[in-house]
Amino acid sequence: MNHLNVFRGPESVANYYNPDNSPPLPLVEIPDRLNPFRRDGVRIYAKLLTALPAQNVKSLPALGMLLAQPDAADKSIVEASSGSTVLSLGILSRVLWGNERVTAFVTNKKHPDSLKLLRFFGLKV
Repeated sequence: MNHLNVFRGPESVANYYNPDNSPPLPLVEIPDRLNPFRRDGVRIYAKLLTALPAQNVKSLPALGMLLAQPDAADKSIVEASSGSTVLSLGILSRVLWGNERVTAFVTNKKHPDSLKLLRFFGLKV
């Protein structure tokens, strides 16, 4: 684990995305005013998944999918999604292997700003 949470060198971004190199995600207790069960002695904690790289919870399954397929580094990646999953696949494939061949098939109702975001991160739409 990287206790200082500092990433440097040519593999800095890939190391940042590697969960084994990052500090654990914080757990935060839900305040009494938001916890209807506190009177019964129940304490509720939330894991702050927004503390993940790219503030995207879908980066975890995307990372798992990519690492489970080592040959994904040399292949085109296609996802019929227009949201967080394909965005995470695009970012991670570039970070891990420099693979820029990620395509998102999206609905024709997708907002233009969302399309711009996907293209900004190098995805073909």
